[in-house]
Amino acid sequence: MHRRHFLRALAAAGVTLPSLPGMADDALAPTASSDASGARPRHLVLIELQGGNDGLNTVVPSADPLYRKLRPTLALSPDEVLPLDDGLGLHPSLEPLMPLWARGDLAIAQGVGYPAPNRSHFRSIEIWETASDADETRLQGWLAPLTGSLPAIGPYGIKALALARDEGPLAGSLSDTVVFENLAGFVRQARGLGTRDAGRERTTDALAHLLSVERTTRAAALAFAERLDDEAGSAKGRGPALARRLELVARLIEADAGPQVFKVELGSFDTHAGQANRHRALLGELGTSLAGFARMLVASGRWNDVLVMSYSEFGRRAAENGTGGTDHGTAAPHFLAGGRVAGGLHGHRPDLSRLERGDPAFTTDFRSLYATVAHDWFGQALAEAPFADFATLPLVRGA
Repeated sequence: MHRRHFLRALAAAGVTLPSLPGMADDALAPTASSDASGARPRHLVLIELQGGNDGLNTVVPSADPLYRKLRPTLALSPDEVLPLDDGLGLHPSLEPLMPLWARGDLAIAQGVGYPAPNRSHFRSIEIWETASDADETRLQGWLAPLTGSLPAIGPYGIKALALARDEGPLAGSLSDTVVFENLAGFVRQARGLGTRDAGRERTTDALAHLLSVERTTRAAALAFAERLDDEAGSAKGRGPALARRLELVARLIEADAGPQVFKVELGSFDTHAGQANRHRALLGELGTSLAGFARMLVASGRWNDVLVMSYSEFGRRAAENGTGGTDHGTAAPHFLAGGRVAGGLHGHRPDLSRLERGDPAFTTDFRSLYATVAHDWFGQALAEAPFADFATLPLVRGA
């Protein structure tokens, strides 16, 4: 019995009980820490760059005269950027990622977007997180069926963890996903559930079973919350928020605590004005946090088990605006990192001589990234997925 069926049955019986969203009913059942072949589980870590990251000042075509013409004050010079290839360079604040680039553990997918792009924050992130077309609406996140098909690992029955304001691409994963922005609040909630009186009148065997399921759910909630609290308490507790969240993710991966899919967020990248300093600070946090995360997992021997991928609702316009910033755009580059990533540049660099309504044209559909994650990383069939018809990309070594 899943949580949603449990709650519906209680409602039909006239019983109202609080519950912790995302906890599995059989969360304390014995589970395996590896698949049938004995291989260690693979993990996906999504980093949402909230607000729409400016791709042209992240992966910079600094040698292109059209770039400097479009951005007379925001353009970075060739001497400032960190050289990659093909006349492109990284923003200098991403310098901590250069060791990953040098050893082939960092890939950049260029020109990522979708047809008929929408420039609304709310609508475009909905499109990205549900893998929908621009003219259709889906309610389920693209990761929900994939996460549901993963084997349970560890003692809690939790397959996904969103350290964020919402579940995003995990929407619809009712029985195996935990979502919280504030760890202390989550721990308090779980402890409160664990101390509630579960001794209610046994009117029927069916109700007794439902109450037993609820107690198991509460116990799992409390146990997982205590584990999170312990792992977070073992962390340094210093540095940017993204670094602390990724350190918690790394500790949970190293401990085989259960979740295989994680979502964290950084932002806001909505840099309509005064972009230079704000963008520098955000990319600096991204670079130092991701580099620290990689060092932890390399040291523990788990870096090959992890795929990190960024996403954002859109990029920014090619031309700067009149207030030292950039407005909502469309296509942008995205990062993938991990010990099995096929590093380097993938796809086509933006052609600034052929803009579409002031934006670089997309050359890589974002759903090809999702198909690659599902098929090449997790080994999942694509037949029923909303991205099943999109080709995978050569982003995973040995796929």
